[in-house]
Amino acid sequence: MRNESLFTNLRPIIYTDKVTTNEIEKFQNEVLRPILKLQHMLLEILIENNLLIGKLLKDETSAEIKRFKIKGVLSKSEVKYQLIGQITGLLTNSEYKFYCINKKEIDKRIFSMILDRMLSVECI
Repeated sequence: MRNESLFTNLRPIIYTDKVTTNEIEKFQNEVLRPILKLQHMLLEILIENNLLIGKLLKDETSAEIKRFKIKGVLSKSEVKYQLIGQITGLLTNSEYKFYCINKKEIDKRIFSMILDRMLSVECI
C-alpha cells in the first residue's frame, strides 16, 4: 500500500496563480510543477547521458531551433517515456487515476515543461 502523504510531502512548494481555467491546468500547477522541480537533478542526469540531446543543447543555434530539434529527437525515442515516467512515478493513486483519464493531454504538458526546463537551464 502506498503512503500518499509521503509522496505529497516530498514535493517542494511552488507558489502559482491560483486562478485556473480547468482541472488539467490545476493539476499541472499543483501536482506536475512541484514534481518536476523535485526531479530536476534526475532529469538533468538523464539528459546529460543522452549524447545527441546534450550536443543539441550545446549547439549555438537559437532556443526555438534547439527546441524543435530536441522535440524531434525525444518524440522518436524511449527517452521521452523515461522522462514522463520519472514524473508520473511520483503521483499518488488518485492523481494517477486522473492522469490515466487525461493521459494524452497531460503527457503533452509534461513533455513541454521538460523541454522548457531543459532549454532554460540548458541542463549542463
